[in-house]
Amino acid sequence: MALCGSSNNVFNVMEFGAVGDGVRDDSQAFLKAWNAVCTASTTSATLTIQKKTFLLRPTIFTGPCKPPQIYIQVLGDLTAPKTKSAWYGSKSTDWLTFVYINGLIINGNGILDGQGSVWWSSQYYIKGEVDELRPIALSFSFCNNLHISGINVINSPSKHVKLFKCIGATLRNLQIKAPQDSPNRDGLVIAASSQVQVLHSYIGTGDDCIAILTGSSNINITRIACGPGHGISIGSIGNQGNYDTVEEIHVQDCSFTGTQNGIRIKT
Repeated sequence: MALCGSSNNVFNVMEFGAVGDGVRDDSQAFLKAWNAVCTASTTSATLTIQKKTFLLRPTIFTGPCKPPQIYIQVLGDLTAPKTKSAWYGSKSTDWLTFVYINGLIINGNGILDGQGSVWWSSQYYIKGEVDELRPIALSFSFCNNLHISGINVINSPSKHVKLFKCIGATLRNLQIKAPQDSPNRDGLVIAASSQVQVLHSYIGTGDDCIAILTGSSNINITRIACGPGHGISIGSIGNQGNYDTVEEIHVQDCSFTGTQNGIRIKT
């Protein structure tokens, strides 16, 4: 997907103080750049992440934004902190969070590395009561008309990508990977969302390639290479006798390699 716009609506994170050495924290520079993008008085604006490695602590990118379309061009790599202490005092329980942003278009070939291995110790897995503390790598909530293509999301502490209450989303040509024996890290979670297309992607995390949760409808999954893992799952739904609905789920031309299931419903 080509970027549009002129030089006066393109914002490079380096111009806002980012270093890009993979060691120093660039979170504040990214937030300054995001504020400039989100408040730009243009029909579109672009946040450019050039070909370097940027260390980001848990970061929330918040809308609504002025431009009807916002592009994030991910040419470089993003890496999460390698210690759990980096999450202490954070406003977010996830790593990179996007909230209330319509018309968001993310593309590029960069790698988003959640550095999950520090979270995969037994105390954060075997004890179910603390399992939810592990961050999701990339989370979108209330983001309508969302497009994501080309990026690589790897080694999330928990789920890799999550959509929550998003209407109209297209995810294409993604690579989502984690070691097969890493614990409970679904590739893509779709929750309470509709009109979602997941196309031409590879997802292999050892868990659900795609998990579709209650309140989701009109989901099209096409040409996904799934595995190793559990396959494509609907649910869990109906926990503790609750009335849950999932409808109009279409899966076609997908391959399953080293998976426990193809497609299943969990209740």
